Amino acid sequence: MTGTPSIFLIPGGDRRAAYGHPWVYSNEIRMDAAAKALPPGTVVVARRADGKALGQGTFNPHSLIALRFLTRDAERPIDQAFLAERLRRALALRQRLFAEPHYRLIHAEADGLPGLVVDRFGDVVSVQANTAGMDALLEPLLAAIDEVIAPRAVVLRNDTPARQTEGLDSSTRLVRGDITGPVEVIEHGVRFLADPLAGQKTGLNRFSTLAGTNQTAGFSYSSSHWIRSLTIHAISGKRNQSNTFF
Repeated sequence: MTGTPSIFLIPGGDRRAAYGHPWVYSNEIRMDAAAKALPPGTVVVARRADGKALGQGTFNPHSLIALRFLTRDAERPIDQAFLAERLRRALALRQRLFAEPHYRLIHAEADGLPGLVVDRFGDVVSVQANTAGMDALLEPLLAAIDEVIAPRAVVLRNDTPARQTEGLDSSTRLVRGDITGPVEVIEHGVRFLADPLAGQKTGLNRFSTLAGTNQTAGFSYSSSHWIRSLTIHAISGKRNQSNTFF
């Protein structure tokens, strides 16, 4: 894309990227004066040592994970339309899997938006930008969220330790609409409350389930899986056999 700066990998530094790896590490990049001068979060074209384009991604010269791919199309504009398309693709998948609009809408690289987490609590959305690249794209991202799902409120939960490693500050703020308290969440038929402004992580811990089982780790004060597990065992009349230590 015209005007997009390029960074060049060292000879052989493209090996993993050529096989589809979503990141490029700093020791795989030719960190010359031009690369080091780029502001953290800049969208760049990644190129092999011979100049062949590998795709576009966000670049942070001060991070070990220096480049995170957004697309392998070196010509596509990274703008609101691009972000809206990724959101629509993720939304279509969730709508096939969930009866209610309460889910993780964007899960970073898995949804093609590295460093970004977007949780949806009905008409309230919690956004977490964990990299300099996603932080730099917040303005078109918020516009894309308004375009695709039009939430009544959006919270920025930019308060994770990961932001510190990217040279970013920590903050939590309401950027759209109004929230007067916890919001109701329905997952798998279970109703409970989540607090997007003050709750754990983005307002609710959705990842405490042991893979491949209905058992749940108990070291979480706001785990939806923990509540669901208790409900399942209460209905079945069976004692929860998960490995808990309290």
